[in-house]
Amino acid sequence: MNNARRNRYRETIYRRLSESYYPPDAAIMEKVGDMNDCVCEIYPELVRYLPNGSEGLAELQSDYNRLFVGPVRPLAPPYGSIYRESPGRVMRNSSYEVLDLCGKAGFSADDVLIPDHIAFLLEFAEYLLRRGNSCLESGDARDAARFADIFMELVTAHLARWARDFSQRVSERSDTAFYRDLALFTDLFIHEEADWLAKSRER
Repeated sequence: MNNARRNRYRETIYRRLSESYYPPDAAIMEKVGDMNDCVCEIYPELVRYLPNGSEGLAELQSDYNRLFVGPVRPLAPPYGSIYRESPGRVMRNSSYEVLDLCGKAGFSADDVLIPDHIAFLLEFAEYLLRRGNSCLESGDARDAARFADIFMELVTAHLARWARDFSQRVSERSDTAFYRDLALFTDLFIHEEADWLAKSRER
C-alpha cells in the first residue's frame, strides 16, 4: 500500500476518533463505524477493539458528562497535562508546546480553551496528515516533510505519552462499554502509530 492511500485511511480514523470525544449525538455509532474499513486496511489486529456498545444515547450522554465534563470534576479528564504534569491542573508546559506546534503548522487554536484536549489533538493530527498528503500530491516534498515532522512530534511526544493512563482511567470509571472500548482503542491505535512512525524513520 502506498503512503498516500495509507494516509487517507489514517485521516479518517483520526477524524472520527476526534469526533467521538465530543458530546455524543445520534450519529456517534455511525462515526465509529466509518473507521472499521480503514482500521481493517492498516491495523487489522485492532478491529476487534473498536467500540460496539449497545447503550442508548441518553446513557452515553450521561457517561460522557461524568467522565469528561463534570459537574464538579470529571472522572477521566481528557487533557494531556493532567496525566503528564499536574493532576487536577490544566494548561501546563505541555499545553503550550501543543500551541507552538499549531503555530508551526498553521492550525488555528483560537477557539480552543485547553489545547491538549484529546479531541483537539486528534483533530490536529488529522489536519497534519491531510496537509502532508496534499503536499505530496502537488510535489511539494519539503512541506510534506515539515508536516510529517510535526505529526511525529504530536503523536510521540504528546498523545503517546498519556493515552495509556487516560485509557486506564476511563476503564476504571466509565459506566458504559462504549467509552471503555473507545479509550482502549485510542490507546492501542496511538501506540501502533508511534511504532509505525519509528520504523518508517529507520527505513
